[in-house]
Amino acid sequence: MATFNITFSCAYEEFWRYNLYITGKVFASGECVEFIGHSDKVAEIGIPLESKPNVEHRARALKITTLDGDSLTLYIYVVAHTLPTTNLISEAPPFECVVSVDHGGKRLHHKRYEIDQWSGNNIEIKLDAE
Repeated sequence: MATFNITFSCAYEEFWRYNLYITGKVFASGECVEFIGHSDKVAEIGIPLESKPNVEHRARALKITTLDGDSLTLYIYVVAHTLPTTNLISEAPPFECVVSVDHGGKRLHHKRYEIDQWSGNNIEIKLDAE
């Protein structure tokens, strides 16, 4: 058994328009040994922000290290709290975020996810280290 190293990254300049929530569980021999809970809330949903709020620099890469385990269930929610700056769908294409998970020095997961600018995205990842 080893720790899981989870990395979420997004280079999209307007990522400030989204709240990020990461939850999940780490299991060891079928038993839950840790609950993962991370929240990066920029604003309440529906707040009409037209420019980046006056907040400290928001990390574009989030890293989470868990307790030792042999399987992982992870849920990532990217939730839009304000609408894109345009009303034209063609001018607001999806943007990418990347999620990687390493376990004991071995890469178990590395994938790019498209995030819809209007609705965000929900990502489910289930991994067994064996």
